[in-house]
Amino acid sequence: MKQTKWIKKIAIAVFLISEIAFFAACESSQPLAISEADMSGSTELSKRGRGRSGEEDPFPDSEFLMVRRRDDAENGVSTAIIGPEGGILFHASHRLEVPAGALSESVEISMSMPVSDTLLFEFGPHGIQFNMPVKLVLDFNHAWTSDLDESLFKVVYMNSTPLGWEAIPTTVDDVTEQCIGETNHFSRYAIRKFQ
Repeated sequence: MKQTKWIKKIAIAVFLISEIAFFAACESSQPLAISEADMSGSTELSKRGRGRSGEEDPFPDSEFLMVRRRDDAENGVSTAIIGPEGGILFHASHRLEVPAGALSESVEISMSMPVSDTLLFEFGPHGIQFNMPVKLVLDFNHAWTSDLDESLFKVVYMNSTPLGWEAIPTTVDDVTEQCIGETNHFSRYAIRKFQ
């Protein structure tokens, strides 16, 4: 009986300490570096407002679109098994369109959005090569875009050799607030502001 009371007290203490650490970490208004993004938790900026004209972008010097609001549907990982016949994988308001013939065999495809102040997209499995380009349709209506020329947005991916971000062919639909890019491989993707 005494042992159970001590276990409960220790569990409560650990919980309280973790809550204090969590809230202390949320007080920072600095953006996460793209390399610091992970798949857990939520950032302070992901709870903020619309970012339309008249609202000030908290990170005007960032070369990437920054998150102003994150939907619950964007958390977690979406997966689908897509084969030679092609298919579409949805993740919240974003999607991946795989045309027929892009894959030679069925593959479990994944899409997620690492928690970060930067609008990031992760596709898997890493290293997969497609027989023809696939289409990434990335919604940017949750990003800080006020007073930016949306026609200059480009979908970029992290190239490991040489290390750096590279643009892929991109079309911007400013009515639906989407960047549509084509790629033949998976990596980490973002939307970059080319001004």
